[in-house]
Amino acid sequence: YTIGSSVALGVEYEYSDRTSAKMKDPDGYELGQTADIKAMMKAVHTLRVGAEFKLAPEFAFRLGYNYTSSAFKDEAVKYLPSNSIMTDTDFSNKMSQNVFTLGIGYRGSIFYADLAYKFSAYKEDFYPFFNEFQDAKSGEWALVTPQATKVTNTRSQVLMTLGFRF
Repeated sequence: YTIGSSVALGVEYEYSDRTSAKMKDPDGYELGQTADIKAMMKAVHTLRVGAEFKLAPEFAFRLGYNYTSSAFKDEAVKYLPSNSIMTDTDFSNKMSQNVFTLGIGYRGSIFYADLAYKFSAYKEDFYPFFNEFQDAKSGEWALVTPQATKVTNTRSQVLMTLGFRF
């Protein structure tokens, strides 16, 4: 939405349901990971909000916010079968992510430049491994996962774009 010739506002919502994804081999047979996708993943919601203010015809000031929900269910684990060739047993369940941006831009007839600061933050549950074992008495398989380590990740970036029109 624009207000006059100096303010532009934008809001965008996106929904992505990854639980219906299917993995198949080259012959078209469904792989076991299809059930894992359905059991471990959930729909993702993304919200983006932005605003641009023209300070002068050539200069603009921008603000933005982006929220993305987690793609994993809380109880999701990285399952490795006993015959797996993978050796990395650690995994993280990423929670929702928040991203904030602030920037300025210049648009000339030949040259343009943008400078932005971007701050992103999300939490995750980190697991060093899971352990699958067969109970000697019952013969049933059990999955043991250690207590999660709560991790907060933040990242700051300064981004610059330079360009020429020709």
